[in-house]
Amino acid sequence: MEWNKLSHRIIQGLPLRENEAYDLAEEPESSLFDMMSAADMLRRHFKGNRIHTCSFLNEKFRARSENCAYCAQNDSVKKDPSPFPLVEEESFTEHAQRAEEMGVTCFGMVASDYRFTGKDLDRFVLHFKQIKKGRTKYCASFGMLSKEDFLKLKECGVNRIHHNLETSRTFFPNICSLHSYDDRLQTIQKAQNADLAVCSGGLFGLGETDRDVVDLALELRGLHVDFIPVNFLIPALKIRFENKKPISPRRALKIIALMRLINPRAEIIVGCGREQLLGELHPLVFFAGASGIIVGDFSTCKGRNKNLDKAMLDGLGLEHSLK
Repeated sequence: MEWNKLSHRIIQGLPLRENEAYDLAEEPESSLFDMMSAADMLRRHFKGNRIHTCSFLNEKFRARSENCAYCAQNDSVKKDPSPFPLVEEESFTEHAQRAEEMGVTCFGMVASDYRFTGKDLDRFVLHFKQIKKGRTKYCASFGMLSKEDFLKLKECGVNRIHHNLETSRTFFPNICSLHSYDDRLQTIQKAQNADLAVCSGGLFGLGETDRDVVDLALELRGLHVDFIPVNFLIPALKIRFENKKPISPRRALKIIALMRLINPRAEIIVGCGREQLLGELHPLVFFAGASGIIVGDFSTCKGRNKNLDKAMLDGLGLEHSLK
């Protein structure tokens, strides 16, 4: 593979053909750092030296009604069907203000259910309306809403909708059976029709192949998704994958590079599992093509301290807005 020529061709506006993308999936491990170099060239060309940062608040509105095999909130419904405590307006405003003070690029709210409508959605809309808007952008992850619901969120100041595809169409039945892949695609398209930016990516380490990774990357490219989160499974208690062996750090870096090479203009944002899985290789995510990170805690596990991330970015000479 002539990696420099490949990067220059993509920069000139000639994207990878599908057969080329699948060929990349077959590249041996010995090619990893050449692949990363090509991906890094694209990151620097399309995103410069600045790193996008996100944080979010998980509301845990109720135990998840879906059966996604990777989610720790899923099985809890069997043992405790009662709702989780609601996030009150004051608490949401406080978290949003803290995100503004931290300097994160985007702050989001995640609610764990299939769909929110009516009074539930109106409550979220009110929360977003009460935020004193500053430089931080706002994101919502509320499941499979209608275009009208997305328009409500846009009107109250939401800039972006988060809705992961999670994996390839072929592998998806292995992780969820209560809704379809097309349901997720249609949700993304409705958000785009409401003129909202879309954040959609995947969770890796579930047993998918590198070809599944490429399938997902191509699907996201076809949707013209703006932000692509790359998450890695951290096996937890009470999930179907709790005994799954973690993928290697080298494969994690290859996945990030594949996402960048196939989606050169998107923000590739590394989230869950980056520190736990990659260990000492963690800073290499940026040189594999990542242009963003999620700061702070995740939905069902602790994240990395903001000050550690700030020190890491400063040490690497990368630009950011963290304070």
